[in-house]
Amino acid sequence: MIGASAAVTAIIVAAATLLPDYTFMLILLGPVKIKWIAAVVVLLSIAGISGSNIGGNLAHLAGALLGFVFIKQLKAGRDLGRPVQAVGSWFSNLFNRRPAMRASSTRRPEPVVTAATGAGPARKPVNQQLQDEIDLILDKISRSGYESLSKEEKQKLFKASQQ
Repeated sequence: MIGASAAVTAIIVAAATLLPDYTFMLILLGPVKIKWIAAVVVLLSIAGISGSNIGGNLAHLAGALLGFVFIKQLKAGRDLGRPVQAVGSWFSNLFNRRPAMRASSTRRPEPVVTAATGAGPARKPVNQQLQDEIDLILDKISRSGYESLSKEEKQKLFKASQQ
């Protein structure tokens, strides 16, 4: 809990920087724009610097500065929170070791048959027919999930995975 008020000050100033005209309905005061709430919070921290909690008020001002800079950088296209998110994701992945599942297709484009070559429609090789069936099953999984497959489709998929 110690130091949380500096983080709250950062959030108030960041919100006021992002949406300065956003209005809150405060009890006894009525509608107040967030920019005025942020200004009062910052002014109270400045006024408290000469008091007994100098470190706390300096922390509030540092939080206010951080909130302001964060939003200005975000508007400029630089997300200062990205490294923090990357560290969080790394720790999350460290404890949740699930292999990333990927479905890939080895389908190759069929050769183009023109009337000039004189070749008629050729039958697909057995391997290509099997691959087409597997591709259709994988498409069904991506649309409806594994549980939507029939028993035969599951068996075909299993047999193809053993090859």
